[in-house]
Amino acid sequence: MDKEIEIKSEIKTLLAEYSNMEVFLGKRLDSLILEQDKFPKQFSGELEDYEDHILLASQCKHKAISLSKDLIALFEAMISDYNYFSSQMKLYLAESFLQEHGFDKPTEALRDAYVSADENLRDFLKIKGKMKALSNAAEKLVKAFESDETNYRRLLERQTRLTGI
Repeated sequence: MDKEIEIKSEIKTLLAEYSNMEVFLGKRLDSLILEQDKFPKQFSGELEDYEDHILLASQCKHKAISLSKDLIALFEAMISDYNYFSSQMKLYLAESFLQEHGFDKPTEALRDAYVSADENLRDFLKIKGKMKALSNAAEKLVKAFESDETNYRRLLERQTRLTGI
């Protein structure tokens, strides 16, 4: 019984921490998306200062790379934590719970079903899925900033060829 309380309290503590990190990193991603939305999306034909756009796109790209690394590291940590807690539950909690409910010889499938039915671990998996989605979005944002940076460089080159600067 003590082991059950210990495992479940550890899961709840980590779940709260990961949930807070998901919100924090989601806000960082949202701020980068807002920055990307500020970029001009269409060539107006007027002379613009594309050097500023290149610098801003480059800075945002580096921020997005950093965010992507943070999200991947957090996602990997969640995978290892989930594996640890599910194995702890199989070792210490599933057997006694199943025997209390009339299963004389619990099989591996029954232990897996017990772990899958745990509400805290289901919430853990939900947050893990959100982290994976945020990670994928951050990787796409890195590619978008790289594309913006390249496009602004091309426009700057075109502008300097036209004006002879």
